[in-house]
Amino acid sequence: SSCAARSAPRAPAGALSVAAAPQRGARMGNGSGKLEDKYYVQKVKLGQGAFGTVWRAVDRHTNDVVAIKQMDKAAMPKRGVKRQDIEREVKVMQALEHENVTRLLGFFEDTHSIYLALEYCDGGDFGDKVKERGLNLKEDEAAEWMTQIVSAIAALHAKSVCHRDIKPDNFMVNQGRLKLSDFGLALFLERDRLLTEKCGTPAFMAPEQHRLPRLSKGYTHQCDMWAAGVMMYMLMFGGKHPFLGYGNQLDEKRLMEGKLDFSTGQGFFGFPGLSEWRSSEPPRQLCKKLVEPAAAKRLTAEAASQDKWLLVRSARREPAGPLRHRSASAGDAPTPPPVRGAVDLPTPLRNDGRAKTVLPGSLGPASRGTSDDSCGTPVPSWWPWGGVENSPAHHAPDAAADKKAELNKEIEEKAKRIEALEAQLKLQQEQNESQWEALVQSNKVMEQLKDERRQLAEKQQARQGPPPLPGFFDGRRGSKDQGRRGSSSAAPTPDATPAQKADSTPCGFFSARKSSK
Repeated sequence: SSCAARSAPRAPAGALSVAAAPQRGARMGNGSGKLEDKYYVQKVKLGQGAFGTVWRAVDRHTNDVVAIKQMDKAAMPKRGVKRQDIEREVKVMQALEHENVTRLLGFFEDTHSIYLALEYCDGGDFGDKVKERGLNLKEDEAAEWMTQIVSAIAALHAKSVCHRDIKPDNFMVNQGRLKLSDFGLALFLERDRLLTEKCGTPAFMAPEQHRLPRLSKGYTHQCDMWAAGVMMYMLMFGGKHPFLGYGNQLDEKRLMEGKLDFSTGQGFFGFPGLSEWRSSEPPRQLCKKLVEPAAAKRLTAEAASQDKWLLVRSARREPAGPLRHRSASAGDAPTPPPVRGAVDLPTPLRNDGRAKTVLPGSLGPASRGTSDDSCGTPVPSWWPWGGVENSPAHHAPDAAADKKAELNKEIEEKAKRIEALEAQLKLQQEQNESQWEALVQSNKVMEQLKDERRQLAEKQQARQGPPPLPGFFDGRRGSKDQGRRGSSSAAPTPDATPAQKADSTPCGFFSARKSSK
């Protein structure tokens, strides 16, 4: 989703600005020169969106893997994206520096495209992690995740930045740590100002955003905290959204009232056997304070970061343990320093050869002749930062041993994931069997009810006796009634002809006796 940033305040002092559009053949950047001089861009597509594509690349000097987001200038206006939007996004990314925010490494420009060099995240989408862990999530893990989420939002708000699109899919995982990304809607917002643009993801938008434009004066940074509360509820209940019903229909009435269902039996199959912490009061109270309909009463990021439950529970475990994609070995390089900035999700870009970087042949045969469609297993279009690392050209000579160690660790990690999924599948099967047994029992009750009704009808019929047979008495009774009706309503008029009188004579038993006489 996107929207314009009307009357957005100026960026804080010290934020770098993007240069004007260069002349043909010129490059725009932050002192790093041409893109191909600093990075070797591999033909490994990590993701794509409405007006750009993300490629896997390698720093020529450090051999670090990075993500290069390429944005097509010609496609941007068709998607309602202006150059000012990209400039605003870059300014926001440059102003941020935090361990839970994706880092902007540099930006470049040529005649056809704008390029952003971004921190490469190898752990996948946090939304998938939430679904993967499901109801097996422990209390300490949930507290650690929420601590990182709140910490990222607090870092933004401290710099007067409002993200406006906080949700699980916009948190990535890198070396076991959450990284907030997708700053396409983010802007600088002074404390005493209100935003009036209705934009974001509806399921995570706060009530004051939904009421725009007529029933709300605007919204502030607190809209990010509402979305954080929705994320916390999803952590507590295995990825279930508090305001989405069957068919992913948004229940706006419950959303406006901030009603949260903490019952363990909620949902189609219910959640039997939930851990005790989901029914304990401290996490529920924190979630309620975040999902507060009144923005003025809603918990701020700074206050949430000091919540006792988060501080106590997250301190009991090593940070980001369950999210670690590759465990660091003794010979691994240290984790990169804290990050700054992020990037919005990219979108499709024509692969017509424009603005392509020159791929040096000296990097080995593994990197030559790799096409867009044959460079590894594709990843979801909405997850641009992770992918299959199938090009070992940038590794050192002893990369084979390191690769083997990494593969062994990945196998162990996948085995743990499979075990967790099997446990979740077993729970689902038990729930399905329980529902099936209830359905069978209901059918038996219905059949028994039908039999009882049939028996009751037979008894009532037997009590009344058999119905009278049609015959003499029926004809006689009917002729009497018909004769009475005929004498009163069908009597011949005085002026009737003999034929008419004969026609109007009542028929039946008595008329038959009269004629026989």
